[in-house]
Amino acid sequence: MRDLYCGGGNYTFALAVRTDGTLHSWGHNGYGQLGAGDAVQQNAPGQRTVAGAAGVKQVSCGGTGSYGQTYLLDDEGGAFACGYNGNGQLRMGATAQRNSLQQAHLPAACQGVVRSREPPRRHERCCPW
Repeated sequence: MRDLYCGGGNYTFALAVRTDGTLHSWGHNGYGQLGAGDAVQQNAPGQRTVAGAAGVKQVSCGGTGSYGQTYLLDDEGGAFACGYNGNGQLRMGATAQRNSLQQAHLPAACQGVVRSREPPRRHERCCPW
């Protein structure tokens, strides 16, 4: 295993990136934050695919309470996200929950920037990472 990340506040979930660059996730999935294509809890690690991503460079977990999100940066600087999106924090131009990792649309100034912190609130303008 290369990296391990945990998130979710009251309802925890975990993400692991293996040395071969594959992403695995498990735990609470009430908002699709595991990127498994559904919102069903996963009790064991499962490999996740990210359509359009060029490998996994870094992932980050966000959320408080049960409102979890997963953010991913690929090897070419592409940004992907899934999970709770009630305030548009996934940066996809809408507020619908996403159950699979999908490309996020970040401002030009944010391309390739990843920070390990909570996703932005409505008043923040740049990067959720």
